Amino acid sequence: MRSLFAFRVNFAITFLGAFLLMFLIRLTALLPSQYYFSFSKLVAGDRGPFLVDPPSVTGAKLCELLRANGISPETMQSTSVDCRLVREQEEKRSRGPKFSAAAIDRIYGVALQSDAAVRDVLHRQLRAFSLKSPTDDELGEIIDRSKTVNDALEGLRSAYGRVFENTFLRPLGEAYKRQLSDVSPDSDVVGEPKEVELAIAPEDAEKIRTSNAAFVARFNNTKPEIALKPIQKSGVDEIVKDASGAWDLPNSLAKFYTAQIGNVANMQLRDAFAAHEIAPKEKEEARQLMFRRISVAGLGEYLIAVAIRLLPVVVFGVVLGFIFGRRELASIGLAAAVTAFLLSWPLILMWEKLVGYQWQAQRSLFMLFYTVYIFSFFVTARMSAVWGAGLRNLVSPLPLQGSIGQGETGVVTSREVVINILAGVITNAVVYGWNVLLPLMAA
Repeated sequence: MRSLFAFRVNFAITFLGAFLLMFLIRLTALLPSQYYFSFSKLVAGDRGPFLVDPPSVTGAKLCELLRANGISPETMQSTSVDCRLVREQEEKRSRGPKFSAAAIDRIYGVALQSDAAVRDVLHRQLRAFSLKSPTDDELGEIIDRSKTVNDALEGLRSAYGRVFENTFLRPLGEAYKRQLSDVSPDSDVVGEPKEVELAIAPEDAEKIRTSNAAFVARFNNTKPEIALKPIQKSGVDEIVKDASGAWDLPNSLAKFYTAQIGNVANMQLRDAFAAHEIAPKEKEEARQLMFRRISVAGLGEYLIAVAIRLLPVVVFGVVLGFIFGRRELASIGLAAAVTAFLLSWPLILMWEKLVGYQWQAQRSLFMLFYTVYIFSFFVTARMSAVWGAGLRNLVSPLPLQGSIGQGETGVVTSREVVINILAGVITNAVVYGWNVLLPLMAA
């Protein structure tokens, strides 16, 4: 309690020191840009909301990592990479007008009343249907066009998807279209993707052919067991809500049933790939893997950036600790905390305007992150000030006039030095380790 009431802060050191420390941090702008934080970089939209950029790699290195891990930029989905590639464009779709109440009543009537008949027809079609593998030429074309096993799986899924579409979806969609012919059509616009210089190894190509043959045989054996679930009012609600307009409404209704067949086929196709030890990575798994690889590959530069980030704080603490001794340890630490707050404040204040869409939902997490970051500056500066005060004791063993003055209370012990070093190391490990994990959490 006595120490609480004895707590004091030197406002000159706290606030003037904060601006001095900000000036020292600004000097890091003389170094290559990957080693320092610049508010203007954030405004220009070049980075996420990190006060030290997480580990990263050059575009060429990223392409190298993609090739080494057998992942194409399409698999990464949200990544825009240029390794002699055509850039990805996000798929865009224009929304049509909403349906009237009368039209919705009509849709419910058609969908729910025809449900049993539709499933009966599809079950009979499935029993008579025999899935055929693409010809050797078509399969070879799919493999040649693919850059990775993932691409080959997607190519086969697309090929079989077209078969299911022509066999089940289109005729059913046409039937729905005839029943809903009084609804005006609408149009949608779809964008395009494309990409990269990868190729499938000959041994993997052979495994793909074997996996495909195993899948076709299994599907034809098990297709009579496929049980289509009935459509519910909630399902019709979703279809009406998501439909671009009357033009694709019949296909959306038909897709409710045919997608169930396609899903079974997709699972069996993936199982066949897995059985031959070429199981492709799911998009989420691929993105997580690439973030880990990028973190490892860019760790060297990241550690340099962290050291440069902390160096001004350490120098500031040591110098002021040497000048003022242990009497001003709290003020020196507080000056660094104020500096970290001022560095974080633009992000906190203008989060919605500055931060990319992928981070918007993470605001609470980042607010906590910035709080720990501010605390880390306080701990680091105080730790450094203890070193400076200890050095002062070595240079001038007896307290100077105007210091604490009462003998041992002005001396920094080795125990205090060790405790402060541990606190500084642990706090900064948490902050800058968390800084690496944040992109993985949002991947």
